[in-house]
Amino acid sequence: MSTAPEVVRYAPDKGASFGHALRPSPPKRAWKAVEGFLAECEDVKGPSTVTLSAYGPTQWDDAAIAEACMARTVERFGIPDFSVEGVAGRLEWNGADRFAEFRDFVLAGDPWPRTLLGPVSLRASYDFLWRDPDSVGPITTQLTGHLTEDGSLRCNLSIALERRSTASPLLWFPYQPSDPRLADLLRFVVPRLPFRISSRHFRLAIPLKNRKGYQYRRFDASHLVQA
Repeated sequence: MSTAPEVVRYAPDKGASFGHALRPSPPKRAWKAVEGFLAECEDVKGPSTVTLSAYGPTQWDDAAIAEACMARTVERFGIPDFSVEGVAGRLEWNGADRFAEFRDFVLAGDPWPRTLLGPVSLRASYDFLWRDPDSVGPITTQLTGHLTEDGSLRCNLSIALERRSTASPLLWFPYQPSDPRLADLLRFVVPRLPFRISSRHFRLAIPLKNRKGYQYRRFDASHLVQA
């Protein structure tokens, strides 16, 4: 039987399209908010899974505008690594080593023209640990003894910098819902998040009895978000 503790997980569900709007949403200010948040975290790893996309027009778009944005991106970065043909197709360029130039391109184009998709989007992902509000370094209870691949509770933040920027967070908290340390940590974390958190996406992570992993149970977290 597992001796791993119950913990809390936060992940937006399908009803929220698995993410939240970054606040603020325009690319320049969204990136500044993400940078500021990550600076408050520990052992940040990334960016990884970096993709720059340029989208073709949909039936609701001005085709000339979307095609001009796509041509501008091709002119800057050359032959794409991947493409999807047809209506609302897209071109993609990949590589974490190119993140800085992709980011600067997206920020320089802000504000981008209004289109249904994109017209240009930069996706990237970061892993991190929570910083202990009362000391230097990460919260020690998140480092070992959990039923994840490496035994730690590393959080993840995937972002999309575009005309309306979004984030898909997977956040772990190394405490049970009744532990006062959870409310203390959320009082520290919530004002720094680059998106608005919702109580309905918190889950109690309960260790499985016969294999590695968790089952998830919803609980009333409204008091935690207000903490």
